[in-house]
Amino acid sequence: MPTGMSLDRSSSVSGRLARGVGLFLFLLAGLVLAGPARAAWPDSYPRRIVTLEAMRVDMAYPAYVPHPDEARALYEKGCELKSSMACLYPRWWREDGRGDLQAAGRVFAGRCPAEPLACVVVGWAATLDEHGVLVPDAPRAAEGARAFEAACDKSYAPGCTHLGELYLHGIGVERDLDRARRLLAEGCEAEDWYGCTLLGELYESGRIPDRGLAEARELHARACDHDVPRGCAGLGRLLLAGPERERGIDLLGRACRAGDGSGCRELGRLQAEGRVPGASDAVAAGLFRTACDVGDLDGCVELARLVQAGRVSGMATAEIAAIYRRACDAGEQALCARLGRLYLDGRGVPRDVDRGLALIERGCDAGDAAACGLLGQVLAEGRDGAAPDPARAAPFLDRACEAGDAESCGRLAALLDAGEGLRADPRRAAKLHLAACDGGWQPSCLALAPRFLKGDGVKKDVPRAAALYERLCRDGNAPACATAAALYERGKGVPRDPRKGLELRELGCEAGGLESCHQAGLAWLEGVEGEPDFLRAAAFLDKACAGGWQPACEAARPIALQVRFAGLVDAAFDPPACRLEAVSRDYLHRVTPLVEVDGEVFRVLAGPRADWEVSFLYAGSEFTSEPADDPDAGERQVAESRWTVGEGDDELDLAHREVLEPGADPAADFPGDEALSPDRQGDSLIVYRRGDGAVWRRAPEGRCVFVDDLDRDHDIFARDCSAVQALLAAQLVTVCPGDG
Repeated sequence: MPTGMSLDRSSSVSGRLARGVGLFLFLLAGLVLAGPARAAWPDSYPRRIVTLEAMRVDMAYPAYVPHPDEARALYEKGCELKSSMACLYPRWWREDGRGDLQAAGRVFAGRCPAEPLACVVVGWAATLDEHGVLVPDAPRAAEGARAFEAACDKSYAPGCTHLGELYLHGIGVERDLDRARRLLAEGCEAEDWYGCTLLGELYESGRIPDRGLAEARELHARACDHDVPRGCAGLGRLLLAGPERERGIDLLGRACRAGDGSGCRELGRLQAEGRVPGASDAVAAGLFRTACDVGDLDGCVELARLVQAGRVSGMATAEIAAIYRRACDAGEQALCARLGRLYLDGRGVPRDVDRGLALIERGCDAGDAAACGLLGQVLAEGRDGAAPDPARAAPFLDRACEAGDAESCGRLAALLDAGEGLRADPRRAAKLHLAACDGGWQPSCLALAPRFLKGDGVKKDVPRAAALYERLCRDGNAPACATAAALYERGKGVPRDPRKGLELRELGCEAGGLESCHQAGLAWLEGVEGEPDFLRAAAFLDKACAGGWQPACEAARPIALQVRFAGLVDAAFDPPACRLEAVSRDYLHRVTPLVEVDGEVFRVLAGPRADWEVSFLYAGSEFTSEPADDPDAGERQVAESRWTVGEGDDELDLAHREVLEPGADPAADFPGDEALSPDRQGDSLIVYRRGDGAVWRRAPEGRCVFVDDLDRDHDIFARDCSAVQALLAAQLVTVCPGDG
């Protein structure tokens, strides 16, 4: 035999030995990783690869809908490659162009464990619903786990992948995250790319120590590179938060267009949260509906939330109920409570109290604290058609309270206070009220405040009571405002603070407390650290009076004059610009400008103070009563404002008066068309009358005179001036005895 051939033979033997040792080590590593299963190998049979893809696309990719004829084309390609399994697809093909997974499971039941792909199909039929979504309480889940394990034992990667998925969720087997990770990793490394994206989602969830988003991104990318739509959706989701955001959006769109519900759902969230240009609730709803229709439960939930928030119209409550029912039936227990709420109300479904309570209890048992709280409230109060049952309600309220639901703590405390259906326990009730109040439940704060005020069941603590009442007040509780204000007004157990008391009264008035409106009005009427403010007083009194609080109406009547006059003073320089002119009675076209007014600045154009440019300062007001001209008429009310301008020898003290005749009704007969001004050097009056848009003045003979002898043949007109502007401007161009 030639030497060369001998060397080749020896080399061949050595090579086989080396490959044998390598195979042994690889299998040993597989045993270490996957327990009893042998290490999975990449599938080298094209016909089986195509058939697996056809079946996954058709029936087993969760929340996925193939494009028209996509699955059929893959089946026919597998059949052309001599796959007997692919050729059998007409036996489970439905008229709607999709496969019937249960029928496929029956077709292949006899081929497992001889054919590992058949075992995978049998496992799917036992664990997936019509949308390819895992059913948590599937009755044949254990059978499905055994079928996947049989495939994995034959080193078939998809069998390991799907067995790992069951361990991940605890379906048909005890939940075991470490074993799930090892099985998914085995499937991924054996080139089952769907296993890669499932492993990526596990790392993405943060449930595996030392495995994070970087590893998840790499795994999703491997799946996406091999056309697994869910992998593209996962990669796109991770890219949204970084510099490759636009690529992430493109990948989500690619996954959605390929039929993956999770990709559509994530795009919908971007629209609903306004995180893309031109975001639209209608577009978001369409994407969520697409995801929901292909079995993506989170898409159903997002759609229902959007509708319940009133952001999408046109969806009937019955459709919302159907969305919740689908999620609840598939094991999303938290949504069972929402469906139960609809049954209690009879909205979108026939009213069924017992079924509603049972569904809400399912949500509670699944750890939904809000469901526990709702069930406890319904049973405690006997509302929505349920019979009152405080004893049964208490454990549910307790569970919700332990989970941090403040309202449930407060309602349980109320049951313990009342001793209804269970033994009264004031001490525990007080603790629960404290927890509820700290959590923001107002009724518990309101229950605690009087206890601290009086020392009822707790140590007396007036400052703490005042703080609770103030907190309730600032949250809009009008009675609490009244109580807190009274404590600070009187200094009862807290430092006396009238200013804070007034602030709390005003908050109480805003919250609808008529008594607080009344008391705030009285406080402003008396003056709080200063002079009375009649306008503010009237605003609060009028609000209380309009609400039917009669004492406020009575308090408002005596100050009608002050209120009207205060309003006049406030509007003294409105409009901001006007003119005072002298007009000849004989030649009306002869007009002499006297004063120009610009806000508070008066510019004198003629008279003893020509070229003055002065500002008037409001110096205060006085309200008095004086005898009427007719002694039998009683007294009339007089309101006077004082104004000061200039300094030293040039200082002028001017006044403006409003007079209310005796017997007049302050609210109805206020003399809005008459203004009187006392002479600056005596008691003579200078009268102005307003009418037809003009204000004019004539000086009494022998007393005050107008400039340039205008008094005898001229009238003074104020153009576009308020009464106060006209009065002050006229006095600047008037000379009275004693002026010098």
